[in-house]
Amino acid sequence: MKKNYLLLIALFSFVFSYSQCDHTFVMNDSYGDGWNGSTVDILVDGVVVVEAATAADQGVTSTPTTENLLFNVTEGSSITLSNWTTGQWTTEVSWSILDLAGIELASGFHSEVADVTANCTPPSCYPPAITSWNMTPDGVVFDGTNSDDAIGYTLEYSETTFTPGDGTATVYEFDSFPQTLTGLAYNTTYYFAMQSNCGDSVSAFIGSPDPWITLSTGTGNTAYDPIIIESIPYSTTADTNNYGNDYNNSGIECDWGNEQYDPGQYLDGYDVVYSYTAASTMNLDINLTPTAYYASIFVYENAEDVGVNCWIATKNIGGSNPASFSLELSVIEGSTYYFVVSGSTTPPNFPYDLSITELLCSAPTNLTVTDVTTAGADVSWDAGDAGEAVSWEYVLSTSQYYPPTGAVESLSEPNVSIVDLNTLSAYYFWVRAICGDGSTSEWTSVAFTTLLQVPGCGESLSQFEYLNGTGGYYNLDANFDIADD
Repeated sequence: MKKNYLLLIALFSFVFSYSQCDHTFVMNDSYGDGWNGSTVDILVDGVVVVEAATAADQGVTSTPTTENLLFNVTEGSSITLSNWTTGQWTTEVSWSILDLAGIELASGFHSEVADVTANCTPPSCYPPAITSWNMTPDGVVFDGTNSDDAIGYTLEYSETTFTPGDGTATVYEFDSFPQTLTGLAYNTTYYFAMQSNCGDSVSAFIGSPDPWITLSTGTGNTAYDPIIIESIPYSTTADTNNYGNDYNNSGIECDWGNEQYDPGQYLDGYDVVYSYTAASTMNLDINLTPTAYYASIFVYENAEDVGVNCWIATKNIGGSNPASFSLELSVIEGSTYYFVVSGSTTPPNFPYDLSITELLCSAPTNLTVTDVTTAGADVSWDAGDAGEAVSWEYVLSTSQYYPPTGAVESLSEPNVSIVDLNTLSAYYFWVRAICGDGSTSEWTSVAFTTLLQVPGCGESLSQFEYLNGTGGYYNLDANFDIADD
């Protein structure tokens, strides 16, 4: 009898613990200065449990804020809102009611009321917790909190409203957050609902479903509203002055590659964003011709990385002489890439021509320098990974910076012997491929230094020049002293 009594107590305690619980009244203000005098009463089974609920001023402006208020309910009780008072700026006010598990029971704006049933029973499978949701011209980029209990998630969407789970909507299944959904039409309303899959059970859907509109073909101001490149080849003439300055100082810790200046500072100027979803796996030649110096182009794989994380490729130009420059990029069929044209603070904007074409041969690889002497060297290379080059062009320069300066020489073979060089001098050998259609690959380079000229037996030192620390040369006499000293 005593055991049965204890069992009844335990059972009663379990049932009672789930018969009462806290629910959350979420108060949102889109400006950040509180509800400005607007209030509302919260009622449970017709009794006021919170009188004149209101969001406080958070001390910020032009920044959305949220304040949570807990109130106690009993399983199955009725929750209503009543007695709205009207303050200032009521269009900034919105609210929602969450149950014990954080599932939204109702939501609305100023003067709208609720009439929902309290839920104190924890679900066997919790619904997804979405942390961000950004529409793009052809889809949506979203993130959430990955649950240890969920083995996957299901997103349902349609251009018309539907009952979640009824089999009429398109289904997109995924294992974890974040995710990018593409393939939607531009400037179109879609309805979305989502649930978690915990293996032996599924959660309730979030979204009833909720309507969202994809962006237009793109303003180009941000990566979430890029100018869509429908197909390759693509060309355009534009001016960064017609766009926003939405990104600054990205990726200072990222790899500079062969760039002369920190690529991160180039996002200090005005930015134009393009996106392209590759129709096939291929190499692209991205050519930018600016009318100002300190211009650049960046490539990202994800919209959320722009201005935050490292780029996958970049090319920039400095100095006082604007010039056309190219960036070679390998793309994978079905993957989306974001191209950002930007500049420095001086000047912050510039007109430019942008062209993107398929590259029928890739840049030379494995550049090798051999047989270096005091006055020459041999350079050879592999033709590249994609396509076949019909010839090559090279420039021998004393500058490591792109684009190379100097006379352009043509070659029919992937090697050359260079002669008549200065002793103990640094050189940069730049080479690019000429494709069968006449297009050119990106320039690539290798550096080498000629050897020190050593006098032969009986030769006078005075006939040789040796580098000094200021970039000039010394002539030495027979005593190893500087001549004419």
